[in-house]
Amino acid sequence: RWRIMVGSTVFFGAVCCAIPMAGLFPTLSGRIVAFYVVGAAFGLAFGAVYAKFQECTWSLLPPGVDIANAMGFAAMCKLAGVGIGNFMAGIILDRHSNDAEESYQLSGYFIMCQFCAVAVFISGYLAYTVGQMAMNKERLWSLRETPQAFLIHR
Repeated sequence: RWRIMVGSTVFFGAVCCAIPMAGLFPTLSGRIVAFYVVGAAFGLAFGAVYAKFQECTWSLLPPGVDIANAMGFAAMCKLAGVGIGNFMAGIILDRHSNDAEESYQLSGYFIMCQFCAVAVFISGYLAYTVGQMAMNKERLWSLRETPQAFLIHR
């Protein structure tokens, strides 16, 4: 489950990097097709990460924990991250706006998407380290329960 979570996160980061590439096509129809393709990949990647994140969060809960409080805290942390990310993206885009046309330069979208991708890749690394700790803990518990397992894992 953790490997799929990290792989999904890396895929999501790669899609974030690819979003501004849709603006590089010379024709409007080419840009629209590219935008739909990137949008579909974005939805697929986000859905995979979100589903795996929920599953991995559940697996980290210790026995006897107040599930409602723990999952409520996790939801609030996600919302805080969304709020801070949207704020930062707004600042980046505002610095690259065309005031006369009420639009944004492609360079602004490029910088914003790269900022998002960096945040996603950092999250992927953190998920990797948490996953390694969780898997090591599971291995230690299995060794305590069955001494024969120690010989097998060696």
